[in-house]
Amino acid sequence: MFRRGAVQTDLDRMDALAITPLCLRVAFSLDNLLGYVPLWADDPSYIREVAREVAAGMPKCRCSNCAPVEAETLLECLTITNQDNFDMVMRDELAPPSKYNLKHKYPSRAAPVKKRKFTPADEAEIKEFTGLLLHDMIAYYDNVVSPGGSVQGCDLFDEDDCVAILANLDNISDAPSLRNIVGGECFVGQLEWLHKWICDFRTSATHTRSIATQGPAASKKSRSTVLVTPKEALVVRKRVHIPGQPSKKAQAAETRHRVSLENQRKAEQAIHIKDAREHQLAEIVEASWAANAERLSREAP
Repeated sequence: MFRRGAVQTDLDRMDALAITPLCLRVAFSLDNLLGYVPLWADDPSYIREVAREVAAGMPKCRCSNCAPVEAETLLECLTITNQDNFDMVMRDELAPPSKYNLKHKYPSRAAPVKKRKFTPADEAEIKEFTGLLLHDMIAYYDNVVSPGGSVQGCDLFDEDDCVAILANLDNISDAPSLRNIVGGECFVGQLEWLHKWICDFRTSATHTRSIATQGPAASKKSRSTVLVTPKEALVVRKRVHIPGQPSKKAQAAETRHRVSLENQRKAEQAIHIKDAREHQLAEIVEASWAANAERLSREAP
């Protein structure tokens, strides 16, 4: 915020030149003569400089503040300005070029991908789908891809990936389309395995719905609740849960919570340091302005 009579620093003068509504030719003159840019039309120095230019017979100023319409026209004509028509530009005789609608040349936007939005009523379906996919994926990785490895399947694939796949189930047409949903592969062949699993899930789900709609007679037939999965995932390793021992997901959640609290503490500390520096800088600038004002008052006759 600018105040009348305050000493302007170099940064203040640049800001004042950007926002002043007064004649820029007079503003540059006062900046060179007195070291500040005028902001108010009733400034005595500004009034005297305007009167001096009029008395000297100087031509009317054509800056962007004195002639805003002509300045806008000049900006529109810059694309067609050359040496041959520059005199016409200076005389405001050059008409701006016609504006063409080029929207038909722009590439058409791809249709937005619509994904499913879940409601609280879908919690059971999400839980069932997530459990099946996680179970088969972890079993496939731990038994086929990397049996006995230090990195386990639960470290590479979690519930968020399952929910994302379920939300975009209708948009998955091939293995590469999964890359935009779960990212790149964590191991070779992961996207192909997921696509094969999804195809089997769709077939199994359609078969289950068709049996359910056949009536009471069809209910006597036994229906398997096991979804068709890739052959490699048929061998499932039993996971033993030790009572009282937190699971890996719980440990990971606790680690994420601890890291989040630490990052929040660092962010608050950084904000506190920044506020302190800004306050200190404001005090220094205010003291500098006061010292300059005092020095100018002593030097004034």
